[in-house]
Amino acid sequence: MSFLSSYTDRLQDGRVALAAAAGTASFLYLVSNLRLRSNYPKILKAPAKIHEPPYPADIFPNGSDLDTPYGKIRYYEFGPEGGKKLLFVHGISTPSPAWSLIAPHLIKAGYRILCYDLFGRGYSDSPQVTHDAALFVSQIALLLAHLPHWDRFDLCGMSLGGPIASHFAHYFPQRVDRLILLCPAGGTPNADLRPAVKLIRSHLLPNFILQKLLRFVPLLPTPPKGSLAWWQAQYHPGYKFSFASSLQDGPIFNSQDVHRAVVRDFGSKLRVIWGDKDDVVPMNTVKYFGQLDLAVIEGGGHFVVLTHPEATAQLMLDFLGAGK
Repeated sequence: MSFLSSYTDRLQDGRVALAAAAGTASFLYLVSNLRLRSNYPKILKAPAKIHEPPYPADIFPNGSDLDTPYGKIRYYEFGPEGGKKLLFVHGISTPSPAWSLIAPHLIKAGYRILCYDLFGRGYSDSPQVTHDAALFVSQIALLLAHLPHWDRFDLCGMSLGGPIASHFAHYFPQRVDRLILLCPAGGTPNADLRPAVKLIRSHLLPNFILQKLLRFVPLLPTPPKGSLAWWQAQYHPGYKFSFASSLQDGPIFNSQDVHRAVVRDFGSKLRVIWGDKDDVVPMNTVKYFGQLDLAVIEGGGHFVVLTHPEATAQLMLDFLGAGK
């Protein structure tokens, strides 16, 4: 009886301990979720639309908002309805107005343009999820699912938009006729990054801490007051989260394998356009891409679409026209 009593006592103690552990785990789970729900909402809404600089909501015709599980996507479809289709993907801090100076040249040449704001930029919402290549490719796929007439098109990505475009073209080559990369990021492997950027990519710093520290890491020039980047930082509740997550998790670095794959697979249907004075994504990172068609804009920096719009548009049209 003493053995049975001792066994029963130990069994009861074990059940009590298990119940206590389960209760503690459940409590921590609930507390964790309450904290996440209060401090990290699933979607941070884009700012209210304005009609003056730096981002008038009517900067292009036919502006629309697409509702998706990740929040709203702001997009514009304009140009000749029967024209050859060209989809633009902008950079880490430059939403749709980045295309305002080159779009008229392309429309004049007969192109139908589709551009949109990446999640957390411009007038697109910021989902509080990892901003990696999968999310950015999914954003394009969601937009195209809404616009089924965009079955095949030319694709152009700038800066961060370069590796996003490469990833899309890599996974959906049947949708892309010709591919243009403007001053593309993504070539530099993680192993070759500066120590400060390696720390950012290591995930040792939580997103909310990284947001506060970014002003001490000069990855991009400090945006002047009134600029697009300044406006987003001031008025878009999710911009800083999306920017920081794009640095930590996005294809802005370490996408050299995908770049090389599309260079190999697209061959003469791919062109890279770069400013030889680019000090944000230096032109020498082209060494990570393999053998490709490189067109250089002399004296051009990172934002050639704004500083050299005529030269950029002409290099694009020379290349795109070769496919007609």
